[in-house]
Amino acid sequence: MTTIRILFFVHWLRLFEANPHFEQSIFFKRTVDLSKGIEYPFAQECLQVVSDSNNEVGQMMVAFRLASFYVRSERSLELRDIMTERKGQCETFLIFVERMNKVNKMLTSIQTSAKQFFPFTKIYFHFEHQHNSTTDREIMFLLRKFLLNNALFGYVLEYKDNGNELQILTTDLLTNDIRSPVASSLPKELLHPLLDTHSIKKRFRISLFNCPPYTIYLEDDDGTVMMDTMDGLEYRLMHEITKSWKKNFKFRDFTKVKINPYAKILDDLSNESSDMAMCALWLVEDINRNFDLSTFYVNQCLTFLVPKPIKLNEATAIYTTLHSYVWLLFSFFLLLSIFLLNNIAKIEKRLNGSDSVFTDITVTVIETLNTATSHSVVHFPYNQTSVKLVLTSWIFLSFWMGISYTTIYASRLTSPSYEKPINTVKEVIDKELFICNAYFDVSTMEPLRESVHEEYRQLANRSIVYGENFKYRRQMITERRCAIFEVLLRKKYVSLLKLKGDLELVGDLRPMRNCITTHFTGSTEQAMLNKCDVQYQESGIVQKWHSDILRPSQYITTLFDDYPDQYKSTHSITILNVSGAFFLLGIGLLLASLAYVAELVKNRRENDALTLGRMLARNDGLQIRFIY
Repeated sequence: MTTIRILFFVHWLRLFEANPHFEQSIFFKRTVDLSKGIEYPFAQECLQVVSDSNNEVGQMMVAFRLASFYVRSERSLELRDIMTERKGQCETFLIFVERMNKVNKMLTSIQTSAKQFFPFTKIYFHFEHQHNSTTDREIMFLLRKFLLNNALFGYVLEYKDNGNELQILTTDLLTNDIRSPVASSLPKELLHPLLDTHSIKKRFRISLFNCPPYTIYLEDDDGTVMMDTMDGLEYRLMHEITKSWKKNFKFRDFTKVKINPYAKILDDLSNESSDMAMCALWLVEDINRNFDLSTFYVNQCLTFLVPKPIKLNEATAIYTTLHSYVWLLFSFFLLLSIFLLNNIAKIEKRLNGSDSVFTDITVTVIETLNTATSHSVVHFPYNQTSVKLVLTSWIFLSFWMGISYTTIYASRLTSPSYEKPINTVKEVIDKELFICNAYFDVSTMEPLRESVHEEYRQLANRSIVYGENFKYRRQMITERRCAIFEVLLRKKYVSLLKLKGDLELVGDLRPMRNCITTHFTGSTEQAMLNKCDVQYQESGIVQKWHSDILRPSQYITTLFDDYPDQYKSTHSITILNVSGAFFLLGIGLLLASLAYVAELVKNRRENDALTLGRMLARNDGLQIRFIY
């Protein structure tokens, strides 16, 4: 369900002093947390809402995402097809009833018989008024009979005021057992007034800053913020709720506050400079003592934007195919085979005189490699170094090609040819990434330094503050050394404010899947839910706003591709895949060519020396004959 975040703070003492009649328009309410008396269903897919309730308790159950509806009359039961609404998924159901006699029709009518409750195994009833009359007791008896006949468990929820606290009493309808009472409300000094929209004050002040998608300041062509053309999820909801108010609204902008704007907004509210705060202030720990949360939330995941895995070089794949231990094992068995073949052949020759080619260590090496790589080289020519180098290169080429087809090809069918994605804090540290912040964020970095987890403390010591030096930040991101704090929205979207001016770098980043911390937004103790919020939620208007705001290429973008072009890569072996083997062959051919040239020079010199020697010998013979 789409989440809306608006926090209200009303300075009720000041308003009471200004308006003597204000006491009639603003009143304290204690929050009844009925969820503490309910055993939550195991199946999480059940936790949806089919509620048309407008009372406070009903709205609280909507906030807890428990299946529920409100019985206004007997007709309201007849018109509901609960099984169709719930699609047979839920285990627990909550029914709000004003008076006991409202359920009498449900127990006897054919249209609202037990068949519509078959998807549910537990039914909780909450009666707004006490059931002490004789008629109520008779209806309670029918209710027990109804549960027994339909194999259902039923409970009645009620609350009792004990002065400083409210207690939840849960009664088992089948056994009349009462569970131990559960304290439900806050102490009196922490209770908050409701927001009164009819107060004498005509100006309504709102503190906020630019925090897509909740509040967004549109900009003109020059990049100047235009406060009169605002947008955002919170802004749209606030505008719809307050459009009938005859008040002048003033926005107090804190976007230019670089260091912890949340704290500045809190100060703005505490010193009575503002009446309302926006921009998701649930991230601040003190809100439970200062604000009334006007709606319900889900959890937000604080994580990192980290470099995307890059595609591995195809040419280097041939060198990284097997693990080092596999290479050692292969080499061990290869040398062992050569040793055994050569020594066994020599032993047999001494024992029975049988001759074998394996008595020659060179032939044994060639034949063993030939068996392992199928290179078909039978023997090395005697005293021909260049030919030996060519044959050696061919043997290594055959060896690498065999490895390619038996391991690389298989690996390309089973795993992507990309680096391992970064999804944990430990992997961020192992990759030697730095936390890139425009300023030192005390609210985030201090908890990391004080964490009980060693990797969190190590991470806190790897922080870089670039300030206004965006060129340095761009360099860090380009060099794949930067991790940027970000909050995931709806498990899919992130804001682009931190990358403003460098949006072309967005494609190089992805969110780390594991959360560093999780902020559970919302409070079970403060459940004064704004009725308008829920109405806009259920009517689908908020969902439409969310879809409009979260359009790609505007303020929000998706960054959830683990691998670029991950569905377009092929797994076939190409010349590039085995270029390393051909590189080895090329080196061998180069060395062979050099050796061949050296042999030519050597042979020519030897031939010249031999010719000279013969000529000298012939001349010496002629001189001897002449003397005689």
